[in-house]
Amino acid sequence: MGASTTEKYPPASYAWYAVAVLYLAYVLSFVDRQIIAFLVGPIRADLQITDFQFSLIHGLAFVIFYALLGVPIGLLLRTASMCRCSALYGPGRPPLCWWRFRAFSL
Repeated sequence: MGASTTEKYPPASYAWYAVAVLYLAYVLSFVDRQIIAFLVGPIRADLQITDFQFSLIHGLAFVIFYALLGVPIGLLLRTASMCRCSALYGPGRPPLCWWRFRAFSL
């Protein structure tokens, strides 16, 4: 009985690989947000906007975009076929999708 239940789980090496990939995605998303924070001065000077206007671009637009589209995208990934999900988020596409979403949120 014990051997049959452990066969359903992936090997520990694959689990740690998944942890490493998720950690890398977290680090990249954090760095992505921090790069914009470091460039506040040049962005404000180039666009000739106030601190308040920059805060709307940097914070509020990001929150509204993900608040409105986070649930529909999550439902799509949960209910759609794997073929449709792999077409949206196939190999090499998650970084492209991430940068597109970030571009639309700014």
